Amino acid sequence: MRPMPRLSRAALLGALALLLCLPALVNGFPLVFDDSAHYLRKPFAFVHELAQGRLSTDAGAYKGYMPTAPQGERAVPGEPTQAGLEAGAGTVPLSGNPFFLRPAPYSLALLPFAHPLTILLLPFAQALLVVMLADALLRALTGPAPPAWARAGLAIALLASSAPWLASQVMPDVLTGCLGLWLALLVAGGDWLRSPWRMAGFALLGAFLIGSHLTHLPLAAGGALVGLGLRWWLERGRDPLRWRRAGLALAALLLAAGGLVGTNIVFGKKATLSESSPLFLLARMVGDGTAKLVLEKDCPAGAGWMLCDAPEYWHTVSDYFLWNADAPWLRQPERRDQFLAEAKEITGRVLREHPLEQAEASLGNVARQLVTLWIDPAMAERPKRSFAELVGQMGDPAARLFAASRASAGDPGFWDYRLVQDAVQQALFWGSLVLLAWTAVAAWRARRGPVLAVVALAAALVLGNAVLAGALSAVHGRYQSRITWPVTLLAVAAGAAVLRPRAMVDRAGAAQYEAGRAGLAQR
Repeated sequence: MRPMPRLSRAALLGALALLLCLPALVNGFPLVFDDSAHYLRKPFAFVHELAQGRLSTDAGAYKGYMPTAPQGERAVPGEPTQAGLEAGAGTVPLSGNPFFLRPAPYSLALLPFAHPLTILLLPFAQALLVVMLADALLRALTGPAPPAWARAGLAIALLASSAPWLASQVMPDVLTGCLGLWLALLVAGGDWLRSPWRMAGFALLGAFLIGSHLTHLPLAAGGALVGLGLRWWLERGRDPLRWRRAGLALAALLLAAGGLVGTNIVFGKKATLSESSPLFLLARMVGDGTAKLVLEKDCPAGAGWMLCDAPEYWHTVSDYFLWNADAPWLRQPERRDQFLAEAKEITGRVLREHPLEQAEASLGNVARQLVTLWIDPAMAERPKRSFAELVGQMGDPAARLFAASRASAGDPGFWDYRLVQDAVQQALFWGSLVLLAWTAVAAWRARRGPVLAVVALAAALVLGNAVLAGALSAVHGRYQSRITWPVTLLAVAAGAAVLRPRAMVDRAGAAQYEAGRAGLAQR
């Protein structure tokens, strides 16, 4: 079979990317979540400041771009009501660092889309990245000319998964799945890894994906260790590109970590991966009830922690602790550094004095996160006021299309659309786990080391994502749905690889690769 002409393949990928934007097209505007305004507001502010010939690294210079917030609104203690969450979201001070709460890479990548017209193109750009990675993975596993049935299977699995909703959203959640595909390409990629320019581009893409969310750094490190380590062990050093793969993984991880630390030095004047990590870890322990064990003992004994003055926040829902307008860390923004230092002390005490209690709570969270996966209802609900104010600042056509969108109108049909896709993507994910198990057995019998390594990577992604989301944050279905769609694609691509004889992969590659290296991904 001849390889598909370049133009024809590009047209098919473009069409598939457009189909992947269907939720945004049906909605009439990119989908938004509670945090979408926080990601988009910073590049919007940067673009406007640059247009006036100035750019500050102090968040205080961008107060004019912040949304207004209702004064005096308070949620009922212990209940994270929407009013309280929204009030808190609008009053979060940035503590001199615009990337205090969220890493910089995704917000900086939104710079070309921080315009009332180009924001409409964001879903297509994200979808195009998804389909290009998916196509590259299929060709890495089945040869440069995959059979039509394999391409069709991958496209159907992609469109039926949670990927369309995540790609249509102004959020970095879609990049978690893209990272999973990038890791699979790292494990199974063939001769293109010999090109220095392609290696450099691949490393930069990996660094961007890893740096876009704080959980991506450990997820990428663990995934690379499992996938590359298993392939190395199975092939006993027969992979001629093993050192290049390891070097690429290390380079991407170091670049991502360096970028995170660098932006925090520039904007926050602190050499750290994340200023807010102690805050989020404390919130998780407050939600687990383990922080209360330390606070109940030390506060009456004279501990001077700020949290001692707010006993209603010693054990409550973690999201309420983080985002309610009356939360202790929000009451006195000028004492933010003191609260973060105390958060480190309290979480350290929990881990030293109550390790078993925290381990038990974390394991329970991980177990629940493993089976909790859904397309977030917020994407089909009326968006928060903060995003409405942002698009109002941006102007038409963004403001007009946002106001007329199905989500803004509370269209019940759009909600039903989400429910149907949610049910389909969940069934598809559980079915893909069965397919992965069958693929592992078939690949073991056929001695397909790369395919086995990809299957192991898929398992590591599912478990690793549940550990990072469940143990370090609150259990939410959207966290696990970030990883369900790439795992589904890995199952389809790996299954297609074992169904296709190795000789077919080699013959397909002969026209494009040197004969001695044809079918390298299958050796």
